[in-house]
Amino acid sequence: MITNLSKGRPTIRKGATAEFLGHLWFALSALVVVVLLVLVYYFVGSQSFQTFTQSHISPADFFLSSNWDAQNHLGISYFIIGSLSLVLLSLVFAVPISLAVAVFISEIAPKWLKYPLLRAIELFLGIPSVIFGLFGLIVIVPLIRNFLNLIAGGIFYNGYGLVPAAVVVTFMILPTVATIAYDAMQAVPRELREGSYALGATRRQTISKVLIPAAGPGIMTGVILGIARALGETVAVAFVIGNSQHLPFGLSNYFPYLYIGPTSALTTQLLFNFKEATVGSPLYNALWTISFVLLVISAILVAVSRAFAAKRIY
Repeated sequence: MITNLSKGRPTIRKGATAEFLGHLWFALSALVVVVLLVLVYYFVGSQSFQTFTQSHISPADFFLSSNWDAQNHLGISYFIIGSLSLVLLSLVFAVPISLAVAVFISEIAPKWLKYPLLRAIELFLGIPSVIFGLFGLIVIVPLIRNFLNLIAGGIFYNGYGLVPAAVVVTFMILPTVATIAYDAMQAVPRELREGSYALGATRRQTISKVLIPAAGPGIMTGVILGIARALGETVAVAFVIGNSQHLPFGLSNYFPYLYIGPTSALTTQLLFNFKEATVGSPLYNALWTISFVLLVISAILVAVSRAFAAKRIY
């Protein structure tokens, strides 16, 4: 820190000054991010509570009622069920495929094929949401309509609903889950693989009994981040979900005795209703409450993903 003591005054090196300014810049940048985050939560939260204070809607009616009338009643239970059903069905489709892709690239694919596949997945991440929505509208919806009409005698007439929305979201979250799962597998020490092979295990046994359990926390991090994206997806889902205020599934009198039709989600309600909401109206306040619910869920998912990322079994 001190280069000389000439004339009784210490001289500070220029490098120390630059280091201090760098630390100050990083601290201020981090403070700005924290302040902005707090302001976002404060603003959305203060707006959302007006549903219960200004519009005088009880929390029980708002979260448990299924009657959504912009003028008189505002209940979001069907939209919550639609969003959760969309997330769960998307995970059923996406997680096995993503895990298979990650295992293939990490353990099976030859070197000449591995990196082109990784680059292709990264390019897949950059496709805009609206493109996925158009693809679902033009390709997925007609395919599902024709298939369901074939097996159910024509009672599924339009093809919109939970299934095409889940297929579209699957395409969107698959690269995220696959890349994070691949990184988690690559982080597993090579000694674990070699020890498994030395004990006589086959490659399949090594992958299923050693690699995937060891990379489990990282894989779960990718799954949770995929859930966050599936839950917050709006435009692509709006193209194919049907925007109907009904449950996404129900019993039917016709084979296969399960009706899966048009429904809605929390995010699509924000998209379709904000342009019609008058500032200060019950509908306007209710939409802010939905926004705050999504913010809270996202924060919980991020916290859970960080908790999984901190775990290691090796």
